[in-house]
Amino acid sequence: TMIVRPVSFRYIKPIITRNLSLNSPNFNNHHHSFKSSSNEDLIKHGVVFKLMSTDLAKKYGSTAIDLMLKYPLLAVIPKFILSQQFSGGETLSATSPLLESLYSKKGVSSVLDLANEGGETEAELNRNVEQLSEVIRFSGNNRGVSFVAFKATSVCFFSDLKTFSKNGQSPLMNNERAYAQFLERTNQLFDLASSHGQKMLIDAEQSFIHPVVDKVGKD
Repeated sequence: TMIVRPVSFRYIKPIITRNLSLNSPNFNNHHHSFKSSSNEDLIKHGVVFKLMSTDLAKKYGSTAIDLMLKYPLLAVIPKFILSQQFSGGETLSATSPLLESLYSKKGVSSVLDLANEGGETEAELNRNVEQLSEVIRFSGNNRGVSFVAFKATSVCFFSDLKTFSKNGQSPLMNNERAYAQFLERTNQLFDLASSHGQKMLIDAEQSFIHPVVDKVGKD
């Protein structure tokens, strides 16, 4: 599932907007934040967020999700409502109309975020890299995409990332092989992005793994 996160050009510094001459970011201007949404969309989004923040949703939300995963027919209506709110499409081609509409009609660029995180096997992590590579190649040819985002846990086990970040120790002191694989996968993605003229973002995720994510991002 692809998550399309609209980004108003007015919110991005000129240095990272492909040489567009724009105003400095103004994070207090909510008109630009939601310029891509109609009044009807805003009302619907507000209702969805209010429902999700109720005590009932917090108490039984996990149980409801488990039931929908077990019995897919129960998920038809919730999926229709929530997918419009949080998902840009289940495939890359499905995101194209939204990306083009945001860019051409509203002057809004987007971040493509592949909703993959975690993995229980090396094969799953490698598959995530392949899918992210496909997203990068797609975005490099799409004028409506400013960034591609990915989660560190999509290319490395969370337990390893947590260990790498523990007590400020050098990652190589904990698990040299796992750290080398993490670097290899991230370097592969960033090299591919560079060759396609695309910018990347690493999702911060949990605070437990911030030290190693920061280190790799800066390096």
